[in-house]
Amino acid sequence: MQPYIGVNTSLYSTLAAQSVIYLEQASTLTDYGRYPEALHIYDHALLPQQLHPAVVLGRAELALKQYKMGEMFRIPDEALRDASRQGFDLDAPEFRLMAIMRAFAAHSHKGVCEPAVEEISRAQLWLKDLPVTDYTDLQVNYIRKYVLLVLFLALGSNYIQDDAGFIPQPGQEWVMWQGISDLRESLLERGMLNEALTLFKVERTRIPPMERLDTVIHVRDYIRSHFSLTEERSLWVEADLAIYAAQSLYESREGAKGAIELIGAQKLLDEWGCLVGYQQKETLTPALDVRLTRVRYNNFSDEPMVYYKESTELLELMKKCCHTSTTVCFGHVIEAARLLMTSSGTDPYRAAFYERLDELQEYQQTVLEDIRGMLFDQAPLFTEASNYSAKDSNRVLEWLDGFEKKYPDFDIPDGIEFISTRRRTIYVHRRQTDKHAEEDAKMERLKDKVPGQYGVLVAIRKPKPANLPIKSDPRAEGIDGIDVDEDNFFLPWAHVAGKSEGTRTQALRLLVQWMTFDFTAGIIKDSEIIALLGIESGIGGSSKTSTQVDDLGPDATFRKLYLCGEGPSETVIDVERWVEKSGMLKSWLCRPSKPSLNGRQYLWVLLQEIRKDSTIELKAPLGVIILEIKRCISVVETLRPLVKELVATKPILWRGVIADQYYFYCIKCPVFNSEEVGEYLASAVDISLEVIDELQKLRDVVQSTSRQRLTGEICLYKLYWMLLQPGHTISDPKLVELQKIGLDCLEAADDFFTPLLKEVTWSLGLESVQERERSISASTSWRIPQLAVRLLVAGGIPADDEKRKAIWSWVQRSKARALAMAMATTGRVPAALLQQIMASEQYRLLYEEMSSLEQQIQTVQPQNRFALRQKMDIHIQEMRKHRPLTKICDIRDGKALTLPDLDGITAVSESAVVLVDWFYVCLDAYDEGSILLLTAKSGTTPTISILSVAPPKITEWINANLDGEFSDYTNKDASELEHLVQPLVDLTESGETLVFSATSNLNRIPLHSIDVEEDDGLRRLIYRNPIVYIHSHSVLRMCLWNAHEAADAQSPLTPLIMNGIPDIPSNAAWSAGRASVQELASFLDVAPYLNTSGTKANFLTMAPSSRLIHVHSHVEWTNGDPLAHSIQFAPPASNSLNANTDIKLAAREIFALSFPLGSHVSLIACSGGLARISPEDEVMGLVPALLHAGASSTISTLWPIADQAGADFADAYYRALEKAREGKEGGGWIDLARVFQTAVIERDKKEGQSDNEEQDGKNEVQVDKEEVGDDKLHWPAFVMHGFWQLWVPPMKKKVKEN
Repeated sequence: MQPYIGVNTSLYSTLAAQSVIYLEQASTLTDYGRYPEALHIYDHALLPQQLHPAVVLGRAELALKQYKMGEMFRIPDEALRDASRQGFDLDAPEFRLMAIMRAFAAHSHKGVCEPAVEEISRAQLWLKDLPVTDYTDLQVNYIRKYVLLVLFLALGSNYIQDDAGFIPQPGQEWVMWQGISDLRESLLERGMLNEALTLFKVERTRIPPMERLDTVIHVRDYIRSHFSLTEERSLWVEADLAIYAAQSLYESREGAKGAIELIGAQKLLDEWGCLVGYQQKETLTPALDVRLTRVRYNNFSDEPMVYYKESTELLELMKKCCHTSTTVCFGHVIEAARLLMTSSGTDPYRAAFYERLDELQEYQQTVLEDIRGMLFDQAPLFTEASNYSAKDSNRVLEWLDGFEKKYPDFDIPDGIEFISTRRRTIYVHRRQTDKHAEEDAKMERLKDKVPGQYGVLVAIRKPKPANLPIKSDPRAEGIDGIDVDEDNFFLPWAHVAGKSEGTRTQALRLLVQWMTFDFTAGIIKDSEIIALLGIESGIGGSSKTSTQVDDLGPDATFRKLYLCGEGPSETVIDVERWVEKSGMLKSWLCRPSKPSLNGRQYLWVLLQEIRKDSTIELKAPLGVIILEIKRCISVVETLRPLVKELVATKPILWRGVIADQYYFYCIKCPVFNSEEVGEYLASAVDISLEVIDELQKLRDVVQSTSRQRLTGEICLYKLYWMLLQPGHTISDPKLVELQKIGLDCLEAADDFFTPLLKEVTWSLGLESVQERERSISASTSWRIPQLAVRLLVAGGIPADDEKRKAIWSWVQRSKARALAMAMATTGRVPAALLQQIMASEQYRLLYEEMSSLEQQIQTVQPQNRFALRQKMDIHIQEMRKHRPLTKICDIRDGKALTLPDLDGITAVSESAVVLVDWFYVCLDAYDEGSILLLTAKSGTTPTISILSVAPPKITEWINANLDGEFSDYTNKDASELEHLVQPLVDLTESGETLVFSATSNLNRIPLHSIDVEEDDGLRRLIYRNPIVYIHSHSVLRMCLWNAHEAADAQSPLTPLIMNGIPDIPSNAAWSAGRASVQELASFLDVAPYLNTSGTKANFLTMAPSSRLIHVHSHVEWTNGDPLAHSIQFAPPASNSLNANTDIKLAAREIFALSFPLGSHVSLIACSGGLARISPEDEVMGLVPALLHAGASSTISTLWPIADQAGADFADAYYRALEKAREGKEGGGWIDLARVFQTAVIERDKKEGQSDNEEQDGKNEVQVDKEEVGDDKLHWPAFVMHGFWQLWVPPMKKKVKEN
């Protein structure tokens, strides 16, 4: 019997007797799990000996017991550096042991592989020829670390461990890792029990699962028969071995016997505690191991609350002593919280899930300093957030980006692949093809570096034939760790996961490879291959068949297996032929062969799925398509457990495809109102709703949301069909119910996509707009408002007030969402609202907590922000319970404008405000397009009208009038479009401010210039009402807040008046603009910027402090690139104009600028107000960029104008603006909409033969008319965008006389 507890006792001889006593005490306390007391001995009693190898190794062992990788790295690292300085032989066993401990810790603490590779190579040179009978205690300890290091390296990289597995050198059986067992046997025979037991903990993990129990029993029996232990020591050893036996039984799926062993282990520990008088039995290391084994292996799927309570209680005990498996216990608590979150759907468990993950991350960062473990242990977070939460997915990206930034030296290949895989999952869900292609490229570069196998069987000893169940043995089904190939069957497809085309190509490629291999091995016959692939038989026999198969590429294989015919007549083989081929494939792939049975079965599933997809792609009859989908579903029920688990959600999704195919058939059916169509649509609705329910039970929000959008569309066409049936109206209960189902699905889908749109990026400026535009387009979420409006207007415009409000609300959600949300991220809280909040103690505290959380999020490391953002979500929910704070939340979220918001807009306007929207929509199954006109006024229900002019007419008019030479534009050109605005005569009052939010190509039309018919004749709409434009009313709200921010801050105007066309001979035609700028600058008493001072650099310098900006210059518009929409400036004096002179300020640059909030920008230039309006009604160009930069209003043009026309308009506009200043000497608001109205009416009367002469009396604007003798008009090109009120301080100049 050995006198010592420690395992490095050969080093004791160079220590004083008292130091040895202290070391033994520390070792005993470490075994008990009383780590703080052991640490106290090292830090105090053994402090004078802190660099002695025995103390260094003991202290490092303590760190390993607690899995404190940072300490485990630093302790031997410091000692080795000291030893090197003192000239010690670093190849001595004690220093080699320190080196391997440092390498082991570096792998987790620093995330690097090189030290491990180097140390393993050193070990092989040192120990490869050393018999196990000659191993010392230090070398045994070294081997313990060596085995774990090889395992970690094998799990994290493609390190080939075959050679490494023969250290220690095996005896009679030359089997990888057999040497560990041989060494343990040698140690027992030599009486080195402590060393043997500590080695056995590592050995057990390298033994095949089916052999572990026998090995435990063998060791226990040997100790009982060969060692005479004290009762105290015997109880302790027996308890440890009983725990190992229990774990082995659980791993072999013999849970009942394992539970009995655990009871026995606990009984032994209780006896030991009574014998030695130990009072802290619950925190003993083996006692915690007993509880952890129960938690780990008991099936708590039906009792998640019990699972949560037991694992949580155990975690608190483990954290106290920093148990080795504390992170494992964290994992159980997190999984239990996830199960409760899934089963109950309640917020407390969701909060617990994220809080525990955050606590685990903090524990690994600060206590364990284990960055490798931190990365992989956050997998539940990444999976939950990436797959199930729209707004959390960007937080995962932030975490991953932060991790890479903080740990740039991290180079463990499977960790890098882990990061890329998680990113790719998110990008696939978001349909960000460019970004997930980048991750694919990274993974392709990693493919030769990542492990070739994963799972519990990696780097273990091969099973002995007598202990290995054959693959057909029922015991092999469902037992992890029977065959490493079976566990890793999915690896051939890992690199194409989520890519349907890549999966298909890989399946067909493997089909050929495996068929060739099996043909050579005699597993598949020549006749079977000929029947499956149509390979010709003949001279050459088997060799010819093998060559022909081997030469087939994926495309040729696909055609031979699935298709018949050639060229245009090529189609899928008939059902009978496929049933025959499918049976042959199944028969062949069920035969044992070198590729795993799981892998072969998964290939069979994919081959059936390719058949299904082929029938859809090649437009087979609907009955054939449905039959093949159902065949795919039936196949899943016959699969082996691991394969079935992998494809578990496929049958649900395939049923959704059945619904889709019914729907696609119906909308293309020439007889849409047939009974067959009605039946198919009804089935499609029912199936879709079932699929949604099943996906929601699985908490697959991404797939369920996609299905909800499709279900809303299917409900719409089912509604159309029902309305075509005799006697049906939209008020029928069945139709009302169907409409509600569709709307509920679309609302749920929008609830998913809207947070995603906000959270898709935290970037500012242009990137935020572009990312959101891309997200809207890729996700097809832009179709949700369109479908909702179509559902609501099916059967006619509803009389119900609530439905009309709903239509208006959906329209607001459909326009310029990316711009509105990007502006919201830069917006500040209006001072009046903030003052209201600060006046309430309750509101103030909530607001300050939000501000504090925002600040914390900005200051902490990116990978530490996830929990703070989750906390912010909960806090925002609390804030939304209070109306004033709800407005703050709406600002943050960029929420679409609501009717209550309109009340606020009207309250700060000098006149009544009417929001006007145009919206393209299809009214029924046959409608090719109609236009809705919506108006909204404070205190009333929105009005909705169907216009008599159709979208094709708009396109035709634009092509005829706006895509050619603009100088001949006359108002007669717009007479064909009077129906676009005529209803406004009845829907609005004269003098009310109309805010126009057009849609699509309507944004190019000067709607304000169109004539409307009133009781006493025609007149321009602008004569009747002040009119401004906005890309969406949600953007208008941000413009309003910016304007009021300027008023609250009493910001000066500081006018910036600039001309960007230098006075050189070639620019003589643009002299009017320069003269206009000079005159306007004199008028405003400021210095003009023109000629050599009208530069881009001066604009960029002055604009950030100017709230009244006027630029008269050239603008370049490129329809294909709206971000290149640019203002031209004069070249600097030192440069002549050449290709390298930077004289253009493009929209993409303006997005990065910051103008004073509440600025007004007049851009007198050709086509400055043009914008690209995407099919999703997202907007891009100079005006959107200016509004994003802080301008609350702009003046610009819709097409090219003459220089003189621009100068004339500027003259009229600024005189009208100055006139509006009268009576506001102390500062105040100017209504720019009325200023603009005054200016354009004046220009109208001066430019052409106005037919509004008799009607001047109706309008408060009175301007003398100047006859010019032609009817060409320039003023319709001018438009105002944004909020129409400008706060101004007193101006020095008086009104300029006409």
